Amino acid sequence: MLNQRKLPQRDKDRALEDVLQEFGRCLQPNGPYGGFDECCLREESFRRLVLWAKEVGVFYQDLIPDRNGGREHDVTHDCLTKTWLKFTKPSSAGFTVDFDDEYPYIINALPQQYFARLLLHNEIFGDNISFVGVSGPEYKPRIITRQLDASGEPTNHNDILTLMTLLGFDRLNLDKPVGYLNSMAFMSGNVAVFDPHGANVIKTSDDLLIVIDCIPVILNNESIEYLKLFI
Repeated sequence: MLNQRKLPQRDKDRALEDVLQEFGRCLQPNGPYGGFDECCLREESFRRLVLWAKEVGVFYQDLIPDRNGGREHDVTHDCLTKTWLKFTKPSSAGFTVDFDDEYPYIINALPQQYFARLLLHNEIFGDNISFVGVSGPEYKPRIITRQLDASGEPTNHNDILTLMTLLGFDRLNLDKPVGYLNSMAFMSGNVAVFDPHGANVIKTSDDLLIVIDCIPVILNNESIEYLKLFI
């Protein structure tokens, strides 16, 4: 049964701010693991993530998700804490957004980019996603995070537009979606939010709109000026 096995205790979760700093040091040339060739950045990032997780006691060799999720995560429901454990796909850190000839497009994220994305998500949407650890096998690690359980119905574009406008964002009328088919995109200052759509923004029975899984990114000056063309 789902909760007859031992799941990671919630009081051992780490704040994403702390993870960004602690694991970030592991990627520095003067950090605990030394330098590495930039051409091996992806492989080395995951290798060092496993090493660091073992050192701080959050590597769970045999922990696997209970059910398949979407493109980025598989999941386990922890009914004792009323939270979801979200596992990235093996050897993956979800997605982020990059710019090719100025136009935004989805790419595979590095662990540090994934942590930064989730932290930004918390800040924008008032969420409390936390870092749980890393699960094995070592050669195909998954990053585990925890998110509060929320139940509701899928939203529509009008609901999402209302929410993002209240949060101070302008809609980006892009030529094609960045992320899920028919997803939307928004911008406020140097922050853009990509991929909100009906399945990852839900409406509760109290008409509260909750964002589950979007892709927020910090923009550089060039990207800001380009995206302003779509407002």
